[in-house]
Amino acid sequence: MQTPSSPGLSNRLINETSPYLRQHAHQPVNWYPWCDEALKRARRENKPIFISIGYSACHWCHVMAHESFENDAIARLINENFVPIKVDREERPDLDAVYMNVCVALNGSGGWPLNVFTTPDLDPIFAGTYFPPHDAYGRPGFTSLLKRIAELWRENPEELRQQARTLTQEIQRLLRVDDQKEVHSDSDAASLLLRTAEGAFDPFHGGFGRVPKFPSDTLLAALLGAGVRSNDPRALDMVEKTLDAMAFGGIYDQIGGGFARYCVDEEWTVPHFEKMLYTQALLVPLYLDAYVVLGKVDYARVAAQTLDWVLTDLLAPEGGFYAAQDADSEGEEGKYYLWTSEELKEILEDDADVQLASEYFCVTPTGNFENGKCVLRRGASDVEFAGEWGLTIEELRERVEKIRQKLLSGRARRVPPLTDDKIILGWNALMISALVRSTQVLGDTRYLDAARRAVEFLLSALRPSPGVLSRVYCKGRSSHRALLEDYAYLCQALLDLYEQTLADEYLLRAEDLAREAVEKFADVERNHVFSAEPLADLIYRPEDAYDNALPSAPAVLFRVLNRLDIYREADEWTRFLSGWGSHLEGKMWRAPLASGSLFLVWLMRKDGPTLFTLSGDPTDSRFAQLHQAVHRTYDPLRVVRRFPMPKDRELSQQSGEAGVTLCARQACFAPVSSPEKLAALLHEQHIPFI
Repeated sequence: MQTPSSPGLSNRLINETSPYLRQHAHQPVNWYPWCDEALKRARRENKPIFISIGYSACHWCHVMAHESFENDAIARLINENFVPIKVDREERPDLDAVYMNVCVALNGSGGWPLNVFTTPDLDPIFAGTYFPPHDAYGRPGFTSLLKRIAELWRENPEELRQQARTLTQEIQRLLRVDDQKEVHSDSDAASLLLRTAEGAFDPFHGGFGRVPKFPSDTLLAALLGAGVRSNDPRALDMVEKTLDAMAFGGIYDQIGGGFARYCVDEEWTVPHFEKMLYTQALLVPLYLDAYVVLGKVDYARVAAQTLDWVLTDLLAPEGGFYAAQDADSEGEEGKYYLWTSEELKEILEDDADVQLASEYFCVTPTGNFENGKCVLRRGASDVEFAGEWGLTIEELRERVEKIRQKLLSGRARRVPPLTDDKIILGWNALMISALVRSTQVLGDTRYLDAARRAVEFLLSALRPSPGVLSRVYCKGRSSHRALLEDYAYLCQALLDLYEQTLADEYLLRAEDLAREAVEKFADVERNHVFSAEPLADLIYRPEDAYDNALPSAPAVLFRVLNRLDIYREADEWTRFLSGWGSHLEGKMWRAPLASGSLFLVWLMRKDGPTLFTLSGDPTDSRFAQLHQAVHRTYDPLRVVRRFPMPKDRELSQQSGEAGVTLCARQACFAPVSSPEKLAALLHEQHIPFI
């Protein structure tokens, strides 16, 4: 293939469907996608491999692409000395996880772009994140790094190969040692979680740790559950302060809805502007659950606006959801989302509206971003602001909504950020669960319709036959084997749909996929569940039980298997869950802040679920009322089933009076037959509901 040197020429990435890979298709670097051809060439020519891993919404990935990969001199260095491979981390998070561990081991931190140099056998020589093109501030630039590694390989390739192999073995050893450490848990996990979270909590601005600040959605969900289960106001206070701060801050798109991935300041004002599908899918149910617990209507509004954005901007014609929107537009970070005082005047025209919008969204002539521009944020609650302006809450919200719609229309005339149109199975499954929860709390059937349409699309496009499941759909093609997270989240979504609709088909599909997941990813005898199937192109098989940007896939699968046994009143998974649960709990005690999902595993094993069992004729209006009322409750481990359960893959019919039986905290209560009686029981048992 001719090495590209102008937009008219292209490299092998031009044949890929990934928007991220195609962004690099006209660069002078002779990129390969991750493929056998590239790996065989490296071995045949005894060349080291340069692997660059990123994703389409990554700002610093764009910066390095422009500075280095579009530079002819740097491209020549890469092409002459390495076999260059570009990887979309969203297509291959297993590869990303393996080499991110290398980067963290060598540097103490990681991030994207992730740039890795390996031997032809894929053992890591060196790894890092963003590099400037040339030496600066006492640090080596990318050009110097390329020259140095090429020189080392030319002078003594066998020594470098041995060092790289030793590094791989050491990382594997460290992972095994960490996994085998004995952990003594002499206090309960709820106390540990609360104590550790309080130590990292920012009492002034909400959130945990220093900048950059991430939403910490799984940790907040665990704290919400712990606060409700133990009636601990400290846990609920951390949740409330953080959700308030994010809803008021620039991390939330005050005009269009939806959350950015993270913020670069302590006050949640300035985000990195990329919007990821999974961020919305995790924050929407968190805000809705907090609405049920704390009663803050603003949380329901934030969730609804976020869903409106998802259904407008990320919904694919086929029924799935796109992966992300970029941080940049017209080559500038955040340009689509930023405002000046003059732009408000131009769009709103009315002086009173301009003044109200400027104060409500904290727009000043000096700005809070670069060049006098502003990230919109809220400086006060609606109650406080309405009081200052002498308005009722209803009057204020009506005026703000009219202003928001005008600004939204004005923003629509700008050049929007690019949308990554990959449909990723696991992320879509998380969104389906969020839509189901939104149906339950907000009562809007649009959400359930979207959830059912999405799951049917996923199962038709990504599961062509039993035993086969793909991870990605893009431009009419499915690709890449599904990973543990895809299976776990899809099973969870199917069970959520089952509980909402009581349609047997969702339960049966979840059962089949759960068994398949255990077969593909679990070492049942050793209580290990791996992130990926064993593949020849992985230097070791990754296993990660902690929450990262996504919830712990092993923890989600644990709860899926547990729910399946509860639905069936069976013990198909009891023995495996017993040993595996102890293994997962041991991990939780080592890293509590990354173990929100593992905390729910511990809580399930300790206290059991809050179980609602519905009985009676599903076509009876009283049954429907009870079913709806059950779903308007909150408990972190709620399970809803219908009695009798499916038997021999067919649902039996049940006559008699509609009723619901509650079992909670190892006790069961007499059935109730009306929403009013259910409400009284929920109140007695301190189970939040709306």
